[in-house]
Amino acid sequence: MAKYYRLHRGKIIGGNKGRKKSKPRDLKQGVVYEIRYDSKTASKERYLILILNLWPVAGGMKDQKAHCLDLAEVPPVELKKIIKESKGILNESDGKFEYQSLKFPSGYSAPKVFYNKNIKKLEKTLPNIYKTFKLDKMKLVELLNYDFESALSGKEKSKQYEKQIELFENEN
Repeated sequence: MAKYYRLHRGKIIGGNKGRKKSKPRDLKQGVVYEIRYDSKTASKERYLILILNLWPVAGGMKDQKAHCLDLAEVPPVELKKIIKESKGILNESDGKFEYQSLKFPSGYSAPKVFYNKNIKKLEKTLPNIYKTFKLDKMKLVELLNYDFESALSGKEKSKQYEKQIELFENEN
């Protein structure tokens, strides 16, 4: 496994209770998943990923791709920067399963702008962090309750809480 795989796996809240089986068609932007991927070009079989975008939005399983960060290649300091550039940390639930996710900019061109501003620079120093996966080649998908808040200091957590309140107020 790559450099940061164990470190990021250790940030799953609740250990085995912090994971839930899912399906490729249920992937959500801003969420961390552990997947098994079946491809001749894949560098490994198992990945710990943060979904940045799903494209095309209306595509079927054979057409749709998940654009992700391979967390096994992402140092904690760089993930912290991505968390700070996001629109906030959300606490969500899928039935009885609760998990954290990042709110990324939405809209037609917003994912590309976010990529150009934040990920493209990172790829120059960490060339293996960005991955694109075809949904129909994903064999096992587990939704993870990743502790994004643990990457932030006290002052940064306060700013994230303010962002959460703002997001909540804008939705209601």
